[in-house]
Amino acid sequence: MKTGLQIASVVALAASQLASAVIVEWKYTTEIVTKTGLPPTHTPMPNGIPSESAEGKTLSTATIPASVIVPSTTIPASVTSAPPVGSGVMNIKIVNHWPEPLSISYSDNEGSPGALGSPVPGALGTSTNVIYPTGWAGRMYVGKTVNSADSKIEGSTTGANDIDISYVDGYSVPITCSVAGTPVTGCNIDLWSASGNCTNMVGNKDVCLNPMQGVPDGPSHPWFLPCQGAAYVFPNDNVCCSRGTFSLLTYCKIGREQW
Repeated sequence: MKTGLQIASVVALAASQLASAVIVEWKYTTEIVTKTGLPPTHTPMPNGIPSESAEGKTLSTATIPASVIVPSTTIPASVTSAPPVGSGVMNIKIVNHWPEPLSISYSDNEGSPGALGSPVPGALGTSTNVIYPTGWAGRMYVGKTVNSADSKIEGSTTGANDIDISYVDGYSVPITCSVAGTPVTGCNIDLWSASGNCTNMVGNKDVCLNPMQGVPDGPSHPWFLPCQGAAYVFPNDNVCCSRGTFSLLTYCKIGREQW
């Protein structure tokens, strides 16, 4: 999971898992400072590795089941050119298809500007626009309750606009995001149904805490495995998020609906 969200370098093709995904190596550059009463979930160390230790028992190396690997699609020519650094804002339009009431909350990296209009935690409607200025880096939490382990939409406008979906701290609801109709990050699998009983559950299926939250290179915990490579399920699960959005408008869906 990224906390600073600045791209350090693009590394080799992960052909063995996703034929055309590009691994992005990230540096943790700033510490989370919340404006919503949510506690920070990671305290970056100098080398950028979160300091928390893993919970739960040691797991054997996991692989992505072939049935859940989604073939990548070509990014439209209209969105393949990255804007200049600091070129503008990012509008994230959230469309909520989840059948139960949900909340949304926000946190920004240290020194980062917040969303325009300074939105506060509250109920998530069927359609929500959140607009971030140049230089922003942070995250939005979506779930039944306000919890720092909720499913997250993470992003930044510190360079080319960038976004990813993270289940590193935990999972509450499925989220996917797209640009110009092309999915760029996220997993729309309902893990509550697909993975069965969560041994680290909070509330009544409010959040499933991720035991691999403090294990940088994984592997994925079996409960989160169906979403490995599509959303972050351990801190360095970088196959999931191969590029910036290169767009001022990103759509994110809450729920199982496909793009």
